[in-house]
Amino acid sequence: MIRVLDGGLAPELEARGSELSDRLWSARLLLTRPEPIEEVHLATMG
Repeated sequence: MIRVLDGGLAPELEARGSELSDRLWSARLLLTRPEPIEEVHLATMG
């Protein structure tokens, strides 16, 4: 069985203090601060 989950990445990152004001926020975070993205994914999947 395959499950597709939508954990609401942007709201979770904002709640954790990430700044998402520019259009390429996901790319910027992946390059500069990937830890919050990893934390949100682990919290959603775990």
